[in-house]
Amino acid sequence: MPWTPLSERWASLPLVLAGPVLRRVQPDLVTVWVAVKTHQQVTLLVLDAAGDTVLTGARETAQLGPGCHLVAVTARPATAQAPRLRPGVLYHYDLAFGGALRLRSPGVVAADYTRPGEPVSALGYGSDDALPSFSLPPADPAAWTSRSACRGSADRGRQCSTVSGRCRARGRQAGGRGQPRSSTR
Repeated sequence: MPWTPLSERWASLPLVLAGPVLRRVQPDLVTVWVAVKTHQQVTLLVLDAAGDTVLTGARETAQLGPGCHLVAVTARPATAQAPRLRPGVLYHYDLAFGGALRLRSPGVVAADYTRPGEPVSALGYGSDDALPSFSLPPADPAAWTSRSACRGSADRGRQCSTVSGRCRARGRQAGGRGQPRSSTR
């Protein structure tokens, strides 16, 4: 396929240019960011396994440049007494753009074309209509995992092992069984 300048392809691009990206998850809030082509009122809906909305929030995009608008929208419970998100439970989220378009609407996250014989699954794995999903970490700190990257070979991983060790120590204080280990000597 020959290269085509972006200016010639712009009209065929989907509404969502980047994202949605899960930014923050806590029991009482979820934040997702997304970059879109046009100014939008974006509503974040967090759904439980039954498809019921458990958290919601809305925010307008901010223009970064011509044809590029960004928003980080946070969903919260409707009332202070509403149930919070639970650890280990799978939740899905959807975004509504201007009230009418959703993530699975044509032209929102995938352009309105497919190659013959290739299904479009732009948002996740499995079925074509899957929404993005997340879950809070397990309540048992012994089940937590950590992953880190170091700045460079001169640091010899000291920052990583120190941070990872502190996290594991907090987990032990909270009743976990893990022992801090360092991959560096």
